[in-house]
Amino acid sequence: MKTGAPKTGTSTRPARAPITLSSALSRPTPHVAVDDAGTAYIAWLEPTDATSATEGGVGFCRLPRGATACDNPAATRVLRPGKANYGPADDPAYNQDAGGGAYPLVVGDQLFILTSRSVTTYATPAGDSTLTTIAFVSTDAGNSFSTGVPVAGNMAMGTRPVAFGPDDNPLIGLLGGASTSLAGGDPSRFVALQGGTFATDGIDLPPAQSGALAALPGGGIALAYDTGSEVSVQRSPTSARPTNAGGFGPPQRVPGGRLSGLGFGPKGLLAVGVGGTSASLNERVVATPLDGGSPLALTPDSATAPRLATAGAGAGGALVASYTDVGDPTSANGLYVRRNTSGTTFTAPQRLTAATDGVHVPDIAAAPDGGGVAVWQSEDSGGQVRAAAFGPPGPPDRAGPPRLGARRRQHHRR
Repeated sequence: MKTGAPKTGTSTRPARAPITLSSALSRPTPHVAVDDAGTAYIAWLEPTDATSATEGGVGFCRLPRGATACDNPAATRVLRPGKANYGPADDPAYNQDAGGGAYPLVVGDQLFILTSRSVTTYATPAGDSTLTTIAFVSTDAGNSFSTGVPVAGNMAMGTRPVAFGPDDNPLIGLLGGASTSLAGGDPSRFVALQGGTFATDGIDLPPAQSGALAALPGGGIALAYDTGSEVSVQRSPTSARPTNAGGFGPPQRVPGGRLSGLGFGPKGLLAVGVGGTSASLNERVVATPLDGGSPLALTPDSATAPRLATAGAGAGGALVASYTDVGDPTSANGLYVRRNTSGTTFTAPQRLTAATDGVHVPDIAAAPDGGGVAVWQSEDSGGQVRAAAFGPPGPPDRAGPPRLGARRRQHHRR
């Protein structure tokens, strides 16, 4: 196995200071999406107001490249589901995220924010559901949103959703637990959404502790799940909407440790996870090519919380990996990103946080040029939501069809 770059000579400070996006919250669990114009869309969980019995909310920030503050209007800084009817045994305070957090997703010229809700009851085309994924939808890049529309029942999202399918009629892939979160080890489920329409079907998968999705060339999608004893990847190579297990190929086993990310880069599908000895301070982040090539250890040792994202909306672009260094020397502690533009090697680590900064449940996303944003919460059980930019600081190359952020920025120049 090839090894990553050593820690010697690592700077103790990030090149750009992180941005604080929220006050201290209980388990905000932030997630981020970045469009092809480099604009970041960040979502996190906001608590219920106990004095008014409001629904659990979703904090939202639109952060253009180079900005140091959110630029979306005040009306979209906190989104609440807006469920119309609550029965006698129901209450707005019961309308809470099921634990995985809210996920932003750019789908063509629309922005989705998806969150799985429990234990409130939603009436759906498939019957009443007490575990319901809803979508806030924006057609103006986050200036306004719909109320929360039910799109899937009996599934708690457990990983980043993915846009796939044909360009003129894109689909949304969801992966999560069929009754609780993936971390609970219950049976997992894949659901393919047709825009904001409720999906009455789903594909049941083995019980899993974690999972990941990745778009494939030609509009297909790959899913990965970690049962605790092995990691498997299955592919649906066409742009058709998978409606049953036959829409996916046979499982491909992934050697190595626990799964935490999947992406299709310049030379095929790549999985990342944590491997090594059982001692947490000796676990490495390992990138495993699934279409030929040797595994690469991105860290010599002592790392955790690896993430992997494809730079841009489509498959086959650069891959961006992040991880948190947690070992010796303590001066090396922090959140780092590395980029893979060739399909074989990663760039040297770029530090995003200082050694004294708290980094928990990080997430990353990037534009096609490799510039992107990482987000995290500052404490283990909550804290502030923070963000840091990485990669090229200038305007991205917007060759090809414009995306959501590209259109928004062009409009603002008129």
